[in-house]
Amino acid sequence: MSGTLKRVFNRRALEDADALEAAMKATADVAKFDVKQSTKHQFEPSGASCVLVLGESHFACHTWPEHGMATFTVYTCNGAGQAMCGVRAFMREMETSIVKIIEFRH
Repeated sequence: MSGTLKRVFNRRALEDADALEAAMKATADVAKFDVKQSTKHQFEPSGASCVLVLGESHFACHTWPEHGMATFTVYTCNGAGQAMCGVRAFMREMETSIVKIIEFRH
């Protein structure tokens, strides 16, 4: 599933790649994602992208601090329940309650 988080109040995670990665890894712990590897990129003057490669697939996020928003994708082979658990946990980590989700089913 893919989504957009709006009115994100965790400014540090929006602006800093290390903080974004920490928020995503905390999310992965809650959702019981099997993190195999992570990579991140810091944009200047601010903004970040991070990808967690999962045993189940992947979890990726890109931020736009100037707009207070982030986009993400969560793909798992374990069904929508685990992915939705991850989305709810990520919303808490990013300190937002506003999300638009697009769910892909196969």
